[in-house]
Amino acid sequence: MQYYRPYKADGIIYSLDMIRLNFDLGDNLKSFEKYIQKLSDYDLRYDIKYYPNFGNFRYRHLWIVSSPIDDNCSVTIGLDLGSTTDSRSKGFIEFNPNKCMNSQILKEFIKIFSLKCVTRDLVRYDLAIDIPVERGLVSLGRKGRTGYQYIDSGNGVTEYLGMRSHSGFVKLYDKTKESNLDYALTRLELTLDRGVHIADKFPVVRICDAQDNLLLDPDLDSTDIVLIQLLRSCDCKQMYLSQLGYRRKKKLEPYLADRVLNLDNKLAMSVYNDALNYERIIT
Repeated sequence: MQYYRPYKADGIIYSLDMIRLNFDLGDNLKSFEKYIQKLSDYDLRYDIKYYPNFGNFRYRHLWIVSSPIDDNCSVTIGLDLGSTTDSRSKGFIEFNPNKCMNSQILKEFIKIFSLKCVTRDLVRYDLAIDIPVERGLVSLGRKGRTGYQYIDSGNGVTEYLGMRSHSGFVKLYDKTKESNLDYALTRLELTLDRGVHIADKFPVVRICDAQDNLLLDPDLDSTDIVLIQLLRSCDCKQMYLSQLGYRRKKKLEPYLADRVLNLDNKLAMSVYNDALNYERIIT
């Protein structure tokens, strides 16, 4: 795994995984359009896909820039919401610092935006928190939260909370399967708007400390395994556990001991400051 400026504590890594900046090109609009058209037509280093759109409340021009050299990196640029004459020069740039930290693509656009942008403002960013345990040992608490989804796919189990592209949206997924890693890693991603108090949006994340492979444990039968898996994903664990017989309850309890992941506010703020720095880097 590569990271842009990772921050680590107790084996857990905090990083900046996605960032979106709004910008205004001002009088440099036409020269920027000529520049990106030139890249698209003549520069073989980049693969530029252009998507025009004239729907309401959508950017009329959208470019996705990638490169055969930088397989994992892409930069998305939107321009002109079309609502007013002044909006023609306004747009956004979005990229993943973890994937683009050494990319020539990002360096190129940082350079061009430094020359042509009148303003740059951080809009939104993703705080990534990597937990070095198997995905099956981590779960989201749902109490008081809406928009919960549980999806089991080829890339493992993913849990969602909230509304996509809104501040406070949460994604918990199997980073080992998603990135084909050879070690256990679960990723928590939290989408945040500029200036939002991170602790106010941080979800309840439970980590089970019993890391045994349930299927290989000779003391557990198939019913035990199903009960453990259901109880691990349940917010009312103790209520249901108390309804089991004494012997089964005592048998299952060691597999249900968990701890709540506490937000390291200092490290989270370091990631936020890195996001803010992109307002100043592109100057």
